[in-house]
Amino acid sequence: MGIVDAYLSVKNKNMNVNIESIGLWSKILAKGNKKIVESLSELGYNINVEFNEKKEDINISTCREFFQDSELGVINTRA
Repeated sequence: MGIVDAYLSVKNKNMNVNIESIGLWSKILAKGNKKIVESLSELGYNINVEFNEKKEDINISTCREFFQDSELGVINTRA
């Protein structure tokens, strides 16, 4: 299966979950979508879950877009 990346973003009562994995695994994980949504909905959020194929390995130096941090050398204080 390899490494599975999961990105969570929360705004007000909405939670977006983006799960990325390699090849066929994203389709297999997507079959559990209903269970994931039900579990997270118990926390009181409106849940949107997406499953995508991983395009590249993510690390702290390649995830600027997710953190909306396009400034080189400046720390984004919104966490």
